[in-house]
Amino acid sequence: MKINIIQWDIIEQNTDAIVNSANPRLSPWWWISGRIHQKAWTDLAFDLNKLIKETDLWFLETWDAIVSHWGNLLAKYIIHTVWPKYAIHTEKWKDLLAKCYISCLNIAIEKWIRTISFPSISTGIYWCPIQEASVIAINTVKNFIDQNPGIDEVRFVLLSESDYKIYQNIMS
Repeated sequence: MKINIIQWDIIEQNTDAIVNSANPRLSPWWWISGRIHQKAWTDLAFDLNKLIKETDLWFLETWDAIVSHWGNLLAKYIIHTVWPKYAIHTEKWKDLLAKCYISCLNIAIEKWIRTISFPSISTGIYWCPIQEASVIAINTVKNFIDQNPGIDEVRFVLLSESDYKIYQNIMS
C-alpha cells in the first residue's frame, strides 16, 4: 500500500474513487464539493437523488459517508463524507475528522476500491487547522490500512502549494 501526496486537482484524479467533503444534504457547496458537482453535474445529481430516495436518507450526520457513481469524472466513484466544523474550544472535531476518513475507507473496502484520492477534509472553508488536520488524516489512513489490507494506493490531493508542503512534511 502506498500513500502519495500530490499537488493537483482532485477532480482530475484517475483513482477508483475520489472523496468529496460534503455538506449534510449532499448539495453543491463551495470549493471541492462545488467543483465536483459542477464537473459531474447531471449524472451526479441523478445518482444522489436516487440514493436519497432509496435509502430515505435526507440528511447525513457529520462523519457519515455515502458512495455515488462518478458522473463525468475519471474516477469510478465519489465517496461523499460530511465534514466536521472546527470548534476552538473542543477537541471533538478531531475525532469526527478521523471518523470521516475511516468511513470513506470502510466504503472503499466494501466496494473493492483499490485506489482512492482524498482532499484535506475540513481545512479549507471549514477552518480546521491544516497542521493538526493533516496529522489526523495521515495517521488515520496509515492505521486503517495497516489493519485492513485491500487498498493499493491512497492519495492526498492538495490544491495549494502550502497545503502540499504541510502534508509532505508530516509524511517525512
